[in-house]
Amino acid sequence: MEKVLKRIVPPVFNDQDFLITDYGAIGDGIVNSSMAIRRAIDECNRAGGGRVVIPAGKYYTGPIYLKSNVNLHLHKDATLLFSTHPDDYLPLVQTRWEGVDAMNYTHLSMPMASGI
Repeated sequence: MEKVLKRIVPPVFNDQDFLITDYGAIGDGIVNSSMAIRRAIDECNRAGGGRVVIPAGKYYTGPIYLKSNVNLHLHKDATLLFSTHPDDYLPLVQTRWEGVDAMNYTHLSMPMASGI
């Protein structure tokens, strides 16, 4: 176990923050903040990485697509309220369910390669 633990290198992120409220997110639990979160993630990725910060509040959103070098950071009193509408998770994506390849809804959050 010690050999494995010594090989683990924690990620390092650039020291810059991208506050989702600067991109139009509203923490009232009602307004859809999906596009604001996506814009903050995209900008963070284009800038070489950093922290996308979710401040205190309740942010209603659809799926979140993470990108390389992005540290999604939620403050202690921040809550993400994911949509319960199936259409918000389209188009269908290739995934696995209990070891079986399937086309299914997008997950609540998915890692995406840079530039996608």
